Amino acid sequence: MIPLVSVQGRAPATILAPILARIRATIGATILACGGCSGVCRGPGCEASWPAARLSVFEQGPQGSSSATPEAWAPKLGVLADALALQEGTAEQGSSWSVAFLAHRIVIGQPDNDRVDQLDLTDDPSEPSATWLDEEGKDRFGASVAVSVRGQAFDLWVGAPERELSRGAVYLFRGVQGGGGRSAAQADLIVEGVTPADRLGQQIVVCDDLTGDGASEILISSPWFGHDPELWPFDSVPPDLAGAVFLLESERVAEATGQVFPWEIGRTWWGGSTGEGAGSALACGREILIGAPWYREPGSSGSDDPRGRIYRLTPLPDSGPLEDVVEPLNGPDGSDWFGSSVALLDQRDTKAFAVGCPGYRRGAGRVLLYALDEEGAPITPVTFVQSTDRSDHFGRTLYAGDLDADGFDDLIVGNPDYTELPNGYDIGRLWIWLGDNRDTWREGLPASTADHEIVGQQPFLRIGRGVHVGDHDGDGYDSLLVPTRAPSPAGG
Repeated sequence: MIPLVSVQGRAPATILAPILARIRATIGATILACGGCSGVCRGPGCEASWPAARLSVFEQGPQGSSSATPEAWAPKLGVLADALALQEGTAEQGSSWSVAFLAHRIVIGQPDNDRVDQLDLTDDPSEPSATWLDEEGKDRFGASVAVSVRGQAFDLWVGAPERELSRGAVYLFRGVQGGGGRSAAQADLIVEGVTPADRLGQQIVVCDDLTGDGASEILISSPWFGHDPELWPFDSVPPDLAGAVFLLESERVAEATGQVFPWEIGRTWWGGSTGEGAGSALACGREILIGAPWYREPGSSGSDDPRGRIYRLTPLPDSGPLEDVVEPLNGPDGSDWFGSSVALLDQRDTKAFAVGCPGYRRGAGRVLLYALDEEGAPITPVTFVQSTDRSDHFGRTLYAGDLDADGFDDLIVGNPDYTELPNGYDIGRLWIWLGDNRDTWREGLPASTADHEIVGQQPFLRIGRGVHVGDHDGDGYDSLLVPTRAPSPAGG
């Protein structure tokens, strides 16, 4: 298959070299900025000065909409400080929030605090209308959250990847409506990880109805899965760190209670080679995309950088090793980390999917966008290029949504490692290409020509990590909910 679009990014040098280069390039400026470590801390070790979180919303909604933020959608540039802040966190709530929502309701996972809050946008969003807690704590309960419609209510899914020696777990709370909340021990269903360090629950993705019963399926993964798992029911044993992906089928989920293993309520697919990390990235809609960015070609040595691969599952195969049930698509070049991120795009007459390659050119990063015709055949590619030489890992995250409500999904590329020296460590950045302009995409078009860029003005924001795309207020326009780090409101 030939990629439609290649979006290339910022550059580096081996995994350790970019870190050393960054330190060497900034040590003098850091000493000057720190001034004997008094005043505002600005060096690479100053992350503790941003201990809280902030949830911002960007929306290009209809004129006059209360949630529209025209400053954020000025041509070419959106500054995070100009966006509407839906929630300002505290140091106690931690700095690494996860987000999900339905119309007028937002769910915020606070894994540093083992807590999940629901905000009702039709009431006072500053106070949670419901709270779920892991009272035992230290499981990173809330590292991922997802919601699926259930009549007039919704089902809440919460990941806790560090439960029981990092076996991990996914909790299901059925029929959430108004206020209240429950403890983790009161969950209707707990999907358990199998072996230590599986970290089940790091990702939870809601799919379309893939089984024909009118309800959504849920996709979860254990990218570190492998090596003779306990109580494994299949004949083929996954290699070490091959990774596994589990599709929780709605009909079987509806009948399940208590604690179950994921293969008891759905289908299971796993990587076929040692260390490939199948499930490191997931996307699910009309089909399933599974990224395995650490895949190496047979015969390559352990010192070779991984090439990466993805798996496209359409229609749904039975459980089994991924390379046996579907034809994989390998990265086009070596050392790409192809499959570190994935996204599905619907552009009316064209279906497409994007794959992030943040290891390209020793860490420069790029994104490949594959478009398919009605028969699934590839369309001639064009290329987007980003030419600077830093290891920002462009394409480390990918998202898609219809931000301008024109019927064409837009491509949203994140690089949370983006840095502006001397003091802009890990500010992060989002680049947005509007799908309606796809006819103008041509060979060699620079990434700097993106229709919108969302940038920050403080270090350690990591813009682009954990963005959620969807219509949070029911006005027909998809929004970008952008969680970032922030200084504590109390100043500490």
